[in-house]
Amino acid sequence: MEDFNKIKNNCLVKKKLWCDPDFPAEIMSLFYHQVPNVIFEWKRPAQMHESPIFIDDAFEGFDLDNGPLGDLWLMGCMEVLHKFKGIFKHVVPVDQNFRSNYAGIFRFRIWWNGKWEVVMVDDRLPTVNGEFVFIHNTHGMQLWAALLEKAYAKLHGSYEALKYGNADDALMDLTGGIVESSPLPLLNQVKVLHHRLKSVSTIALAFAPSGPGPFESITNSKLFLIYETDKVMTSDGFIYIVRIVVPFLPTSDQVPNRFFELNYNAIWDSLSAFKKKELLATEQGFWVPFTELEKIISCMRLLNFDVQSCQLEPTFAYKTRWLSQNRQGSWVKGVTAGGCKNNTETFHLNPQFQVSISSRTPTIISLQQSNSLESQVIGFTVHLLRNILNEKASASLLTETDGLLNAHYSNARHVSSVSVIEPGIYLIMPTTYEPRKEGRFTLRIFTLKPIIMSNELDTQTRLLNQIVFEADSVLHNSKNLKLYEILFLQLADEHKTVDAFGLQDVLEKSLPNDYLQSCATIETCRHIILGMEAPNKKELTGRIHLKSYKNLLISLLHWEEIFREYTTKTRGVLAVERLYVALSKVGFLISNKLLAMLVFKYMRRDGTLRFGDFVSAIFYLKRKLGFSEDASSLP
Repeated sequence: MEDFNKIKNNCLVKKKLWCDPDFPAEIMSLFYHQVPNVIFEWKRPAQMHESPIFIDDAFEGFDLDNGPLGDLWLMGCMEVLHKFKGIFKHVVPVDQNFRSNYAGIFRFRIWWNGKWEVVMVDDRLPTVNGEFVFIHNTHGMQLWAALLEKAYAKLHGSYEALKYGNADDALMDLTGGIVESSPLPLLNQVKVLHHRLKSVSTIALAFAPSGPGPFESITNSKLFLIYETDKVMTSDGFIYIVRIVVPFLPTSDQVPNRFFELNYNAIWDSLSAFKKKELLATEQGFWVPFTELEKIISCMRLLNFDVQSCQLEPTFAYKTRWLSQNRQGSWVKGVTAGGCKNNTETFHLNPQFQVSISSRTPTIISLQQSNSLESQVIGFTVHLLRNILNEKASASLLTETDGLLNAHYSNARHVSSVSVIEPGIYLIMPTTYEPRKEGRFTLRIFTLKPIIMSNELDTQTRLLNQIVFEADSVLHNSKNLKLYEILFLQLADEHKTVDAFGLQDVLEKSLPNDYLQSCATIETCRHIILGMEAPNKKELTGRIHLKSYKNLLISLLHWEEIFREYTTKTRGVLAVERLYVALSKVGFLISNKLLAMLVFKYMRRDGTLRFGDFVSAIFYLKRKLGFSEDASSLP
């Protein structure tokens, strides 16, 4: 909001209309792949209307047209948004106009990457032959829909990118809710639907094929909202009825406060006076027997709102509100991108969030990825733990625990799952299906009972044992060391020391195999010398003594065995996903942040490390830990 006011005030002072530099009025903002063979002209509203209006408060109906290039699914989501007046005013701030303090800049709020993101756009809109070609209002001169679509296109990178979107994602982005895909069998579980709609802040979005019939005014719209269900006693026994609202119809045409006129008088007449009064008190929509509505529904989505959305939307005042917990994280190659559970050697690397539940509660878990164009196949796994964890679960612990819940993997922007969770301690692991797939994500949990959710679990950086071995304590290597000692002294100065270049020369001559000789690079030798220096020295000498050199050789042989244990046998290289466990065997436990630093410094283009890289990482850690009393201060 601060940036918006700053830009707007600057434009007003200069008496210029804003031109968005991040989403210019150029063809690349429209298309990045297939460009239609037409000429587009960007126009400001004043160039198309004498008196443009952002929102006409006096008009209660809905008047959108998708134009020749707009997306019907997005228009339908805007229609759903328009019905939730409180949320609508949050997404489309109504304190904007084309009259007072007009500077050509407008702002919107869109739920993006786990938060309400303020998106600013200028009001230059694409036209062909002076007509709108994307979504626009048809009543009067309203412009909110066209500008909202532009803001949404800006987040995706272009208007063309919206072609690859879908209604589930847009409903989430425009309302902040979690969209739950409901399989058709739920339609036969009317008791479950009745409980969900009655007790929590959930709305059902039903889709029906268009065509003539008793519900023609509904099915011509294809989409309608089921606000609630009710169980009523009739002369034939109990039946379920539903209150529906059709987004396409103006409120005045919703036949409010009554049954739909389809020979349901017998049902109405059999209701008690109290129930009739209760049903007539509903503010909008109309009631339909569920058995009739079920016949025309082709699919359904449940849209679940959290406390913040309910505070914005007055029509949810009577409903119990979902409590929500949000966490954000990322999948990083070699650090937290471990892939699904099928990848047994890397699965434990994935982000881990611990949840403590004290009371049985319905729970919705939703995982949303930030990538919109190049989406990954994502999902999550929930494990039941025996005890509370203080740091990240190990691979062995995950093998021993039960996988309580697994989300269906999909390349959609978000996946969700709903279930009733018993009291206990749970570990939720968001994952990509394949390892090494990078991206950012938001994990959201909706519950009816309070829960305790941790931040992302991590490992506390620490030393497990001595890293460099003492050569004098390894007697069986004394004969070999004698030969190496002679080679070292031939290149050493009078103090029996060599610098990094001398160390490189002596390693090239003394190391017995290709593995060890990969350490004989100037960069690795500099790491070795820095790591072998005593951390309490006031000044660095930049040289290594004979005794330290012998300790180095003994240690290199030990580290070589560890390196070979975790390498790809045919190539002799270490996959970056195995760096953590290999360093653990050496004696380091390190945090994700420090592991990410090592991956950045030493990983090769092919996602692997050579033995020299591994040694450099060891000495980098040794020096960092040697200089830090508090491991938490490490990068």
